[in-house]
Amino acid sequence: MSAPLTPGCFCWFELSTTNQDSAKNFYSALFDWNSADDDMGSAGIYTRFTIEGQDVGAACTLHADQLAQGVPPNWLLYVLVDDADASAARISGAGGTLGVPPFGVETFGRMAVVSERSGAASAVWDGRGPARGGLPG
Repeated sequence: MSAPLTPGCFCWFELSTTNQDSAKNFYSALFDWNSADDDMGSAGIYTRFTIEGQDVGAACTLHADQLAQGVPPNWLLYVLVDDADASAARISGAGGTLGVPPFGVETFGRMAVVSERSGAASAVWDGRGPARGGLPG
């Protein structure tokens, strides 16, 4: 078992793509990952990648509005923080931007999608809810 993550560590990896089934097959074959699909209703299918039963990342399909905005397929890296709202405010104050302001993810925690000054995006995750797989709570 790995050591618990501390704030500032990358804690989750999420692929947004235009062909989720192809990506699932590609990464499963490449890294010997297993996968499990979760039906998220109107949000679509969320594929969790696992190694030895532990969640290590996920994949989802880019939505029409994201494609219309020119969002390309991408891997989004999540950084563990103590408080997503406070971190988002600190990022804004340091010259970064909020792509998606802080919001709750069911009962699992809170997150925000942010960009640093050059435009590179990442997410902050505070896990203030029950732990789920690779996302510490």
